[in-house]
Amino acid sequence: MAVNRTCDESIARAAYVPVSSLRAIFRGSELHFVIPVVDSTGLNAAHSPVEAENKAMQTILAILQIVAALGLLNVWLLRSRRQTPYRGGNATSIQEEFAAYGLPGWFVWVIGALKVGAAVLLIAGLWIPAVVVPTGLLICVLMFGALSMHVKIGDPLKKSMPALLMLAISIAIVLIAMRK
Repeated sequence: MAVNRTCDESIARAAYVPVSSLRAIFRGSELHFVIPVVDSTGLNAAHSPVEAENKAMQTILAILQIVAALGLLNVWLLRSRRQTPYRGGNATSIQEEFAAYGLPGWFVWVIGALKVGAAVLLIAGLWIPAVVVPTGLLICVLMFGALSMHVKIGDPLKKSMPALLMLAISIAIVLIAMRK
């Protein structure tokens, strides 16, 4: 015990921190001491590699949520009436695209409400984490549907790329959020 205390005190003195603030972490059979670090804001930074990794994953999750939300809002609110190279068939708007898929006109409004709602929930998920996984799963289902419609009418792969990318982002969101 005296040897450990001496070791603790020498580590603390070298880092100019009180012994009481040292934390010990066991990794396998090795004992590691973690010294609290104060970041530029004056708050304690991550105390261990595990905490640093968790913080990094939270940051990645937040970025993915924002990217997915802005992507959905862009398509459904800003570009819904514009022609893009990714519209199904030869459609010049979302309404024409849904018609090309053989879907009824009212379906545009249902899918639009689900996607805009999902975007809003992803942003809300930055403060309410409980909504992130269900919202991510909803987007996955919607993107599988979008991909199946592109396949149904024989679109080239290029037209499916935004839905495929959104599916990948949504899967990543669900996996990272479930990891917490």
